[in-house]
Amino acid sequence: IAERLNEQNIPAENGTLWTRAKIHQILTNEKYIGNNIYNKTSSKLKSRLVKNPKHEWVRCDKAYKPIISKKKYNKAQEIIQLRSIHLTNEDLLEKLKQKLESNGKLSGFIIDEDDTGPSSSVYRTRFGGLLRAYTLIGYKPEHDYSYLKINEALRSFYSEIIEDFKGEILKSNCHIDEYKYAPMLYINDEFLISVLVTKCIHMKSGKLRWKVRFDNSQKADITIVIRMNSQNISPLDFYIIPKIENEYSKMCMTETNNIRLDLYRFDNLDKLLQIITRMKVRELYAA
Repeated sequence: IAERLNEQNIPAENGTLWTRAKIHQILTNEKYIGNNIYNKTSSKLKSRLVKNPKHEWVRCDKAYKPIISKKKYNKAQEIIQLRSIHLTNEDLLEKLKQKLESNGKLSGFIIDEDDTGPSSSVYRTRFGGLLRAYTLIGYKPEHDYSYLKINEALRSFYSEIIEDFKGEILKSNCHIDEYKYAPMLYINDEFLISVLVTKCIHMKSGKLRWKVRFDNSQKADITIVIRMNSQNISPLDFYIIPKIENEYSKMCMTETNNIRLDLYRFDNLDKLLQIITRMKVRELYAA
């Protein structure tokens, strides 16, 4: 259906091309038979979106004038359900092997082109990503996707280090507002701290590089640049750069940087924590 609409130059929403997912969303939407459904999903502030079970949905049948018959809608649902019969992990992997044998290679596009089998989204949901599913059947894509694993690990590391850093700041009698200028941290209603994690890039020459992109939409008073080691597993060092020195939108760091930049290089964040620590008045007089 998507292919035919695109061939006829009939645009989807916002003038974009039709895809299988867009067609599926329309075919399964009860609004076209006049029904409206609320509370399919819910989320608390700053938390992940959660899909609610069907018994929690709020239905309003005949809310609109239908534009297709219920009979035609139900027929479409039958076809979709037949294609969505629950398959075990073993069944899914076996179908993936068959696709590999018939096509010689695999991709999300190849998987989605097979209208008789599960979509690529099923494999992503069940196995945590297509690459994981490929690994389980012993298939290695022609393209090197190792950078995706590195990026995923860095995102996880970023979350961990932000939480650790916030914990240390709170121990230092400081107040943090992490929402007002998100993703930056607003400390003591006085200054902004931006935390950037930059991965190590191996050049063909054997040299190492770290590319830093600064967010200049709102200038941070202090930018912490965390350089990862050559394996991108743990921090190599920390650059605590004040606003007055941060005049660039991007920077390429090397193994040996200029003296001016290395003035802000530290092995940990202890020095920064010492600077921002608030001493209680009673402790000050006692000293």
